[in-house]
Amino acid sequence: MFCLLLSVMRRIICSLATQLVALIVVIINWYQWDKEVEGYIEHKAVLCEFMSSALHEAPASYDDIKGKYVFGRTTRPQFFSMLHRYNVIQAYTQKKEFVWIGISARPWFIGFAVLQFGYVSVFCIQLYNTVTRESWKAKTTVPLFGWLFGGKWVSNVHGSVGPTAEGHSVDFSAPFTGQSAKIRFVGGGLEFDVSGTVKKVEGLPSRKPTLAARYELSGSAQLPKEFLGLVFPLGPRRAAVVHKFSAVPLSRPLSVGIGEGVWHGMGHISMDYTRGLLRRDTRWCWCTATAPEGYGFHLSAGTYDIGGKSMENSFYANGKVALLNTAVGFRKVFEKMVKAEEENIDISSGDTLRWAVTGDGIDLQFACVDSHNGTVHCGVVDGNLNHSWGIFNGTITVNGIVYEFSDVPGALEQHNMRW
Repeated sequence: MFCLLLSVMRRIICSLATQLVALIVVIINWYQWDKEVEGYIEHKAVLCEFMSSALHEAPASYDDIKGKYVFGRTTRPQFFSMLHRYNVIQAYTQKKEFVWIGISARPWFIGFAVLQFGYVSVFCIQLYNTVTRESWKAKTTVPLFGWLFGGKWVSNVHGSVGPTAEGHSVDFSAPFTGQSAKIRFVGGGLEFDVSGTVKKVEGLPSRKPTLAARYELSGSAQLPKEFLGLVFPLGPRRAAVVHKFSAVPLSRPLSVGIGEGVWHGMGHISMDYTRGLLRRDTRWCWCTATAPEGYGFHLSAGTYDIGGKSMENSFYANGKVALLNTAVGFRKVFEKMVKAEEENIDISSGDTLRWAVTGDGIDLQFACVDSHNGTVHCGVVDGNLNHSWGIFNGTITVNGIVYEFSDVPGALEQHNMRW
């Protein structure tokens, strides 16, 4: 009897061990499938394809018939933001989706973002009044169940997503948070409605959130004829799909309500819309601003670079976009109260931080007002992200024309993550 019981137990253990090994093999294969290839853009054939005109007329970033991405860069994107068929593990751990909207409407500079990473979803917003120097902000994080309760990329009736997909929307609504955001891509443009609770940041630069108030925000704009569309190769079956624009006039007055006060006025809108199975380890700096005269920029370093020059660098004026063929440097310049060698400065501690942003024809200075800080140290996900808003001063020269930025509000982000 004992021998029989022992035999049965051995069979059960062997069966469980076999299933466990099979599960491990499947998970490893899932992770290896569509793997990232370091320096993939530097392969001659890949670089030639990226520099070709294939993306200009492509209906989608991924060609389902050929089973491959349409790598490239264009200033008149028509393509939908389509990814290849990925598995559940990839959807929960590797796929990243985020959209950032910035509105410059004197005296307001407003930015909000919806991020969906599967294992976590985040919504954040900031409202900064450049006249009263009041800053309001909020951030909501949905861990583990972000795919279920956080940001949602809702396809249109044809199953398409992306800024050019008529009827597509990006939504955020999490239980018990009070925060709600909806971005709809309709009528050749976009509409947004955002509401929730923000806290006023008192005593700058000590930056202590105190007074809470309800807010409501709504507006709309038409997509420009020219803006940046990018499908950047990270591997044979892996890509970052990006749409960006800046300095686009609002098509109706922006409505800003905080507490009992309501403000209406015209201004400009900017956007960064990105999807893809992004890199596991990422380090980048990025900044953007729109002057009241109606011109603006997106500048970055460390993202989607070729020869040290980011393929995202672009300048926007009069409804047109100019691609900037320059490397951009981001250098921290601290006040005397902070040692210059301190690279892990915590802006929320009250330290004053400035940046010098430079490149061929680019000479900008950025003074931080406040920021969203995201620091994560939990093994498989590790790093920090600092999204600041503040004031730009300086110039950018494009095609011989000098564009001035004098006390222009904007955003600057430093990102260092394993995610």
